[in-house]
Amino acid sequence: CLAAFHHIPSKKLHAKTMSELFRVLKPSGRAIISLWNVRADYYQKKFNLNEKELHEGDLFIPWKDHEGIMMMDRYVHVFTLDELRDLAVNGGFEVEDIFYMSHGEKCASNDGHNLVCTLTKP
Repeated sequence: CLAAFHHIPSKKLHAKTMSELFRVLKPSGRAIISLWNVRADYYQKKFNLNEKELHEGDLFIPWKDHEGIMMMDRYVHVFTLDELRDLAVNGGFEVEDIFYMSHGEKCASNDGHNLVCTLTKP
C-alpha cells in the first residue's frame, strides 16, 4: 500500500482497510505500507503547514497540475509512528519494522519524507 493509506478519511475506515489487508494476505504473508510523513520539514515547507494543522491530524492539501493550476484539495491524515503501529497490531499483524525514510534510506522523523511499516500476517 504505497502512498495511499493516508488518503483514507476516518479511523473507522483505517481499521477496516487494515482488516481487509489482513484478510487477503496468506498466512506468513508480508505487507509494506508507505505513508507521507507530513510532519517532516519537507512537507511543512512544501505545503506551508503549521503546528496546529499537524496536531489536528487531518488536512486538505492542494493538488496542482504540472503547470501549478489547482485541480482539487485532497484529504491527508497525518499518521504518527505509534498510531500506525497500533493500527497494525490491532488489525492482527506483527510489525517487523517501522521507520522514517527519505531517498531510500532510514532517517530521523523530521527528515523522512515517508513513514514505512513492514508487516507480517502470523
